[in-house]
Amino acid sequence: MRYVPAWQTPIDVQLGTQSAEGQEPQNAVTYGLVCTELVEAEWPGRGFPPRLVERLGLGNLVNASREIGRFSDASRDPVKLARHMRRFVDDELAALVAPILSTATASGSLEHDPSNNVVALIAARGPSTAKPRRLIHNDRIVWGQTFGHILERAAAEVFELYATRARVRRCRFCNSVFVPRRGEHVCRWNLWSVPMRVGDPALRLCSPERAAEVARDAQPQSARAAYDKERKRLWARYDRAKKAAIDFGENPDTSSPVRNAAKALSEFIAQNGPTRGRPRTRTDPANIRDDPTTGK
Repeated sequence: MRYVPAWQTPIDVQLGTQSAEGQEPQNAVTYGLVCTELVEAEWPGRGFPPRLVERLGLGNLVNASREIGRFSDASRDPVKLARHMRRFVDDELAALVAPILSTATASGSLEHDPSNNVVALIAARGPSTAKPRRLIHNDRIVWGQTFGHILERAAAEVFELYATRARVRRCRFCNSVFVPRRGEHVCRWNLWSVPMRVGDPALRLCSPERAAEVARDAQPQSARAAYDKERKRLWARYDRAKKAAIDFGENPDTSSPVRNAAKALSEFIAQNGPTRGRPRTRTDPANIRDDPTTGK
């Protein structure tokens, strides 16, 4: 029997609310570190941060806020509820998560030294009972912890991050903190529908920039081939201009043909696709660093 940590256990999210026509809200799941999202959220003066609502769902935030303030189920005032959630984040969570955020910026591993405050958090806010949740990971049955609300999950995440000396880094698209599984550089704050079948596209990716890159990668092969052909042509033009300047004893950095070629290449890449560097040739040294679009 294999148990997985909190950050590999799905977060259940409901999209939308009960409509007048009787349509049920859509069920979905996502994955991510709730503890860091709560601390890094840009809390407005009133209500919940929009990004938290988008990622965790309003229902999860409402239930957690009621748990803190001991409100009745009838209370759904976002101003009143968010005030209590913000107090929990500032008073109980922020100081414990701060080292996680700084370590993630450096893409490192946390020190194996859970403080008394970390132990106190898991004791006070952690899951009250051990209730395994059956999951399927890569066609294998694994087990995760069932959480009553996101406060329990946040407390478990903080404890597990320190106790396991997990490696943390930031997503290159949305800058969220995540735990890489196989060295990847993107988080798992995507949103999938439930039930989910293999090959189904995500309902939402972690950021518009990530969605744009996925859309570019999904272009027909002919469009990609045309892009690569033009990119190689512009790189060849730049290489010829630089070689000619050197042969004539000129400084390539101040040569007009070289600067014009570099400008044309930069504009093309900015308008049509990601920076990928100069296409390598057989005569290139292994450590070449010559990219007019980035200056590296």
